[in-house]
Amino acid sequence: MKTVKKSFFLLFGFFFLFIFAKITFASDYVGQWILTSNLPFNLANHPTTAIFNKLFTFGGSTSFVRSDSISSSILADGSLFDWETTTSTSLPVGLFWHSLVNNGVNIYILGGTTYPPENSVNNVLRGSFDPFGNITGWTEMTPLPKRLSGGSAVLVGNTIYYSGGGTWSGGWGGLTLSNVIYINKIDSSGNLGLWQTNPVNLPRPLVQHTLVETGKKIVLIGGSYSPWSPSNEVYSAPINPDGTLESWTPLDSLKIPVRYPMVGKVGDLVIVAGGVSTSWATDKVYYSLINSDGDTGQWTLSANKLPKINCCTGSAVWNNTMYITGGHNNTDSPNNYYDTVWYAKINYTSPVPTSTPTPTPPTPVVFLPGLGGSINFKEMFLGQSDPTKWKMTPGANVYDNLLKAFEGNSNFYVFYYDWRKPVLETAQKLNNYIHTTVNPWNNKVDLVGHSLGGLVARTCVQKTENNCYVNKLITVGSPHFGAVDSYPALEGGEIWRTGPIKLGYELLVHYFQRPGEIRKETIQRIAPVLKDLLPNFNYLTKNGINLPPSDLSIKNSLLPELQILSSLENKTKTITGRGFNSIEKIILTEPNWIDKLLGNWPDGKPTDKQFTLEGDTSVLVKSSSFTNPLIENFTYDLDHGGIISEKAPLSKIMELLDLELKAGTYDSLNDEENFLVFFVHSPVKISSPDTTPDSYTVDELIIIPSPTNKNYTLNVEGTENGFYSLSVGQIGTESASWQDYYGEAQIGKTQNFEFDINIENPPEDPLLNNQIFHSLEFDTLLNQCKNLTNSQISNQKYKNIILSLLNLISKEKNNPEMALNYVNLLRNTIATLEKQGNLDSALVNQLRKYSSKMASYFEEKAFGNPKITLKTQADSYFNSAKTMLDQMEVLHNFSKTATLIFLEAKEKLSEAQNYLNLERYYQTKILAKNITGLLLEVKILSR
Repeated sequence: MKTVKKSFFLLFGFFFLFIFAKITFASDYVGQWILTSNLPFNLANHPTTAIFNKLFTFGGSTSFVRSDSISSSILADGSLFDWETTTSTSLPVGLFWHSLVNNGVNIYILGGTTYPPENSVNNVLRGSFDPFGNITGWTEMTPLPKRLSGGSAVLVGNTIYYSGGGTWSGGWGGLTLSNVIYINKIDSSGNLGLWQTNPVNLPRPLVQHTLVETGKKIVLIGGSYSPWSPSNEVYSAPINPDGTLESWTPLDSLKIPVRYPMVGKVGDLVIVAGGVSTSWATDKVYYSLINSDGDTGQWTLSANKLPKINCCTGSAVWNNTMYITGGHNNTDSPNNYYDTVWYAKINYTSPVPTSTPTPTPPTPVVFLPGLGGSINFKEMFLGQSDPTKWKMTPGANVYDNLLKAFEGNSNFYVFYYDWRKPVLETAQKLNNYIHTTVNPWNNKVDLVGHSLGGLVARTCVQKTENNCYVNKLITVGSPHFGAVDSYPALEGGEIWRTGPIKLGYELLVHYFQRPGEIRKETIQRIAPVLKDLLPNFNYLTKNGINLPPSDLSIKNSLLPELQILSSLENKTKTITGRGFNSIEKIILTEPNWIDKLLGNWPDGKPTDKQFTLEGDTSVLVKSSSFTNPLIENFTYDLDHGGIISEKAPLSKIMELLDLELKAGTYDSLNDEENFLVFFVHSPVKISSPDTTPDSYTVDELIIIPSPTNKNYTLNVEGTENGFYSLSVGQIGTESASWQDYYGEAQIGKTQNFEFDINIENPPEDPLLNNQIFHSLEFDTLLNQCKNLTNSQISNQKYKNIILSLLNLISKEKNNPEMALNYVNLLRNTIATLEKQGNLDSALVNQLRKYSSKMASYFEEKAFGNPKITLKTQADSYFNSAKTMLDQMEVLHNFSKTATLIFLEAKEKLSEAQNYLNLERYYQTKILAKNITGLLLEVKILSR
């Protein structure tokens, strides 16, 4: 009987334990810890972060300090690929106990300790990435106000908070702990401003604590309040609208005191794993839920403890998975440092409120316009953060009906973006925008993207954390497999599109083009997005043979990264247009000698195009749709603008979003194709009484869509004293005409200009009554050349030579023929010094640009007061210049710069021929002499 009773109680005990274990595991948010690819070496005291579907660690230490940058790709099941070490992107110095924040685009490393000896630093480094998550280098940012390590940093929106930490100076003794919180903001270019001190400090000086952002507040967890004494205290501080923190309020304490734990956050769940408790590391894992006030509650012990005691190491969260890399056990044992990497699935989803009978809120809709559809002067032109000033580009009319359909819908958002940037970079910013601005109630959004906007949205779904929070994705005419007309832009600097796309590129190229730079170089430098738009299907034919994309000198590295479509299936719909002539193939030939010398068309120059009706004029059907049966496509006989503006596709979009299209007229819309542009470089601001309601106007830029042929007034007001430039652009369907003007601004003084605008037939110089201005403009340019010479040439001999030539030009201002001789002599002189390596090419190109403008001034001045010249004399000058040019063209052994000058001379020769035909012999002579001077410059640079 005793044996039976004993067996019964044992059986009951095992049954109870089994049921209890089952209950514990069923309610445990933290999954079992699984071993994955080991680090290349033992490592602790380092930060870990997840970005671009990769895990990264930087620096750290064992018995010595490391500077390594190592990374591993995160696989679909959460495990890791083999770790890679990138020597070229190691930290500038070995660091441990440094902090890290990650904004989805860049990472920022703050403070830390170097060794030997133990010295805290105040350095702040920004790590930048290429579009595929490979770190490309480090940039020094504004340093922390004090040397600190072991502090904690957290990012809320675009604001970095760095708190506490300690200062070591030459050893472990004399540690000074801090309770100060420093604040800084990341601007649109990824740079930091000056650090500000928060009005409220930490509750006490702390080191090796953790800050966690909970939406409304920042929560402070654990840490050490005296050297190596852990704390179990937890506090929260509300975030004010200006970014400062209010006072700290105590919350439910941790179950055990802990310093340097590994902390993660998934939705509203905070996980605290390991760390040092009393004298030893712990293997315990706790979690707590964030309540509606932004506070953590009671802490619950997870049944899934760490595989071994661990502390003082990096952790990160990616797609509901927590990773812990390396670490150590806080003992002096020989194996106290680890190379192991563990991960656990976090089985938590933020609950949907069901306690009230209020209707379920609709899922937010985020719309992304296409390439050229967004504009923000400060962000795109000046590189300054100005997130509230994004607008639709003037003339982007095709979106008017869509915006009308969503008018009054508080759950509708437009994500404007810098469409020049790499697609993956923009996708990361979209993810951040959804998280911080949309802040969807159910962590879900519906994404609708037109053209490039759809490719950005798709990339965000496939390549960013949480799959871009996507519920539904609708792409409209999006180049999922590339756009054919990206080739001419990248290889030859030619823009084949019209409308806002042409406006955007023409404006940005003229704004950013450096002296001596060809259009192709400027476009490649300012618009890396074009590489992401190169097709991955055959679209080029050369010598009757298909030229595969893999053989091009420039390759699309984005699209191969997007081939696995599983994350798009059953949630993605595509809308395509067909029935309109669309370029399917470009026929190439070998570029001519000029293009070869300039570096244009390395893979072949277009000579013809083959068209198909299987496209919407801009994007082919085979590019805007998928063959995957789990991604449904809807096709309309509409062009690229019609599929986002006409009633039928708009009704389909609304239907797919479970919405209804408002009653109204939804006719097909087209973008504006003609634009008038004024822009300035400081120190002035501009305004015009002739702008229209749909114009884009800021102090430095005015864009007027659909300008009429008339005189336009422009007011230029000095904001400071100094040199300024004004550019006037007339952009039409077939061409773009630019004129540049230079002046001296006086603070508070306004200059008024009148321009004769005719987009179809723009005058060579649209400035009316320009004689007086151009005389002042010459003085301005001459002074600017002198200023550049004085400030940028250190060799006194060369400086004196150039200044003397500038003085001779000034002296002969009223004798344009002689002044032109001196301008050519100046150009030949600086070319000689450049060729000898005595002058910087950037400076020479700038002086060359201003000299060319001065030469044009003297040519016009000479033309206005012609001298009697015999035909024989004109013939002689012309034939001499032509013979010289023809001989040089046969040899054409030029540098790139010399080729550009040769083209300038060739253009003037054509102009001289016209004057000769019109029997205007003095003008012919003047141009011929100038051509000879230019060709001498070509010879100097080609020796």
